[in-house]
Amino acid sequence: MKTRLSERCEWEDCKKKATTFASGHEDRYEGRAGSYCDEHAEWIADEGGPEYTASCPNCGCMFGVN
Repeated sequence: MKTRLSERCEWEDCKKKATTFASGHEDRYEGRAGSYCDEHAEWIADEGGPEYTASCPNCGCMFGVN
């Protein structure tokens, strides 16, 4: 598979040059694979974050589930 990066970052209202192809695993970014600047690629990929989140039944805090 070949992927060509677009000229500009695909994040809404971003004017920076696209440098990275990224796709998301979180619900809010799922299906948003595309060409992004370095900053927005980090948001889309969120590699340091948990794959899923769940709320604690005791206190309601959010914790990661892998």
